[in-house]
Parts: sequence; structure tokens; C-alpha cells
Amino acid sequence: MLTKHVLTRKGLAITALLAVMVLMGAMSFAGSKGETAAAQAGPRLATEWTFQGRVYEGDVGVEPPASRPLEGVTVSVYGSNNPYPDSGTFIRSTTTNREGWYGLTVYDDDGYWEFYHIIETDREGYTSVGATSVGGTVMTANWIEYVIPLEGKTLTGNKFWDRGPATATPTTTPTPVCWLFEGRVYEGELGEEPPDSQPLEGVTVAVWGSNNPYPDQGEFIRDTTTNEDGWYGLVVCDSDGPYEFYHLIEEDPPGYTSVGATSVDGTVRTPNWIEYAIPLEGKTLTGNKFWDRGPATATPTCTPTRTPTRTPTPTRTSTHTHTRAHL
Repeated sequence: MLTKHVLTRKGLAITALLAVMVLMGAMSFAGSKGETAAAQAGPRLATEWTFQGRVYEGDVGVEPPASRPLEGVTVSVYGSNNPYPDSGTFIRSTTTNREGWYGLTVYDDDGYWEFYHIIETDREGYTSVGATSVGGTVMTANWIEYVIPLEGKTLTGNKFWDRGPATATPTTTPTPVCWLFEGRVYEGELGEEPPDSQPLEGVTVAVWGSNNPYPDQGEFIRDTTTNEDGWYGLVVCDSDGPYEFYHLIEEDPPGYTSVGATSVDGTVRTPNWIEYAIPLEGKTLTGNKFWDRGPATATPTCTPTRTPTRTPTPTRTSTHTHTRAHL
């Protein structure tokens, strides 16, 4: 009886022990599930690598300030089990910041890849010039390839250079070199200055350019007319043409005839033609004068004043009155 009672107590103890063990196992399993969920919801525990670099506008290898950082350029990373030109599977992309910098992170759980390809996409209007890399291999001007393992390799300094849209180089227009021919036109005899002569207004004087001397006047350049003082000025520039001779030609006003001309450093060819030979530098271009003779003024004929004929006064005739005689 006692033995049976002891066995019953032992059975109860064993049963209780088993219950405790089951409970602890359940708690342990629940805790394990909670830890796994927390791990899944927490930070990524995969191994990661970050490819970094920059994109510049300029010639390959040229760093700022001789080149310019390019912002907003798309750079992507692909994973592949084959080398270039197989880009493989797209992983992710980014764009460069204002300093032209980019960073692309890859994780071992992105997939098992033997090759990583960093590919730059040219901005609209831009063309890739070249690329450089420390730990990778440049395949094209916008393609850098890395081979695993990545551990111990330099993943920074993957740079690309682009050339922007062609900018038309402004054409520098040289400032023309100009000269001014000046002179006067008078009415009077050759060499006579006012007040012995009279300034002629409205007379046309033209300048012509030629590669031959007188009498080849060449090509017309421009003309002008004299002002109220008889003065004229004619500008010529080297941009007018490559001439060896300049000809100043005066046109006689209607009814006028050229009498003669004078010049300081030009050569008088006719009474209305003065010629200059290049170079004009250092020569006196003023004092080119022309004299014209106006229409002949007829001397008025003096008409004598007619003296009126004096009308004689009539002689008065006396009237005789007959006196009647008275008888």
C-alpha cells in the first residue's frame, strides 16, 4: 500500500516535470520566432559595397577647375555572370549631385554576380569622352567593369567625362581701321580763299577705291555733299575693301565748271580729281579743295532814258470886236 502510494507520487512529479519542460520549450520557441521577426524588421544584415565616383564636363582626365562638375547625370549598376558587353541585370541607379558625385551601394543578397557594371547615361546633348577607374576596368567611355571578389578593391574614383553641346565660338569682328578725307569746294578762281571766293553748298564729292591709278576710278565707296561752309568729309575703312588707291572726285553742280584743285598729300589728276595711294597712315588727308566757276552772269545793257519832247505853248490870237458906229 505504501509502495503504491510512493509510485503514485513519483508519477505525479514526473508528469509535472514534463509539463514544465513542455512549457519552457513553448516559451523558447515563441522567443525564437519573435527574435526572427525582429531581425527581419530591423537593419539589413547583408554585406554591402559602395561604388563611388564623379561626372565632369570636359576632356578626359581634366579635373576642376579646368573641368566642370555635371549635376543630374544618371549612373546605374548592373550585375552579370558575364563580362562586357553583357550588362546583365539592372540593380539600381542614382543621379549625380551638384559636385558631380554619385554613390551606388550593392548587397550580397542583390544576387550572386561575378561582374558588376557601372554605366553612365549621357545627359541630353552630351557625349561621353572617357572614364577612369582605380579598381575597375574601363570598357568604354561610359562603362566601368568590376570583377568579384570586391573585398580589398578600391571602389571609389570611378570618373566619367562628358562633352557638352557644341557652343558656337563667337566670331571676333575686328575693329575696322578708318580714315577721313576732308576738304572744301569754292566758287572762284583756283587758290582763292574766302572772302575772295564763295563756299559752295550742296556739291557732291565721292570717294572711289581702286587697285589701279588714274584714270581707273575703280569701285564706288560712298559720297557726301558739302555743307553751307563748302566743307565735306568722306570716311573710308579697311573693311570697305583692299584698295591700293583712293580717288576723290567732285561732281560739278549744274551750270558750274571745275577750275582746279589742290591737296597736301594727295595728287591732283584733274580739276575735279584727287588721288591718294596707300598707305594712308601718316598722310595729311585734309585740305583737299576744289574750285568751280559758276554760270557767266550777263552784263546788263544800259538803256538810255528817253527825254520827253517839249510841247510848244500855242500863241493866243486876239479877237477884234467891231464897234457899231452911231449915227
